This record gives sequence, C-alpha cells and structure tokens, in this order.
Amino acid sequence: MLKTIALKKIIISSLSLFILTLIYFFPNNSYDFKTTLTYTTNKTQPIYLIDNNSYVARYNIVKKTDDTLQLVDYIIDNLTINNKNEYYLPNGFNAIIPKNTKILNKTLESDLLKINFSKEILNITQENEEKMIEAIVYSLLEIKGINKIMIFVEGDNLTKLPNSKKNLSLILDKNIGINKTFEID
Repeated sequence: MLKTIALKKIIISSLSLFILTLIYFFPNNSYDFKTTLTYTTNKTQPIYLIDNNSYVARYNIVKKTDDTLQLVDYIIDNLTINNKNEYYLPNGFNAIIPKNTKILNKTLESDLLKINFSKEILNITQENEEKMIEAIVYSLLEIKGINKIMIFVEGDNLTKLPNSKKNLSLILDKNIGINKTFEID
C-alpha cells in the first residue's frame, strides 16, 4: 500500500511538472514587444586626400579614438597607399603617402608633433611630393592639441623635398599653403 501511494505521488508530480513545462514553452498569443531606439553620433576627423583633379581636398573619416598619438597613426594609415584603411576611402579620393611607409616614432611636446617616417616616404614623384607634405600637415593639424609639425625621415629632419629639392621649413604649419597654383600675367 505504501508503494502504491508513493507511486501515485510520483506520477502526479511528474504529470504536473510536464504540464507546467508545456504551458511555459507554448506562449499565449499576446506579444509584448518593446522597441528601443538608440541614436549614436559618429565622431568624424577631417583628413586631406587627393581628389580626381589632383588637388588636396578635405574629407571626413570616422574617428576611431580620442587619443592624440593613436589618431596620428590612424590618419597616416588612411593617407598611405595600399594600406588596409584605403579600401574605405570614397570614390574620387586617393591616398598619397607611398606604399610601405611606416611611422618609426612620434612624440608630442606641447603643441609640436615630431614624426619620424621610414625612407619609403621618399619614393614619391616630383609632381606629388609637395601635395603629400600638404596632405600630411593639414591632416595632422586638424587634431586638437597639434599646431606645428616636424617631419623626420629615418631620424633626419626633412628640410628639402626629395625630387625637386625645394626647401622646407623645419617646423611646418598651415602657412605652407595648399594647392598652390599661380597664374601671373
């Protein structure tokens, strides 16, 4: 008799558990959907690329960091030909820094950025060498906290353009100008 009572209790408990499981897994027809919209604002960073007309032109990219020196790396990556970020550039805009150019080191003292490039940066055509310097300077000066730039190649200050031998200031700022074309009669 004790066996029969225990067996009935086990069967009733198992059946109750089975019914509760069915009710739990088969919902009723009243659905309560809650929609939440989240608005995000993409921070953008201006950089200067070469456009279809061979002018240095401003374009905004998505800013991936607020750290100044990491932002320098990100901008130079976007300005370098055949770099991973180049595939995200819009149609009609091209990178200008020669392929395989690397930043060897960089420092920021006050508002002066000293940036040391590998020798590959010198593999530029005479037609594009001034545009490259303009694009680098104007792009990096868009970063908050940078007002002047010194460019080094393999540790030596870049004082002359590699092909035209045109003199460069030791410290560069936006006074170098951009897209300089003069038509004097």
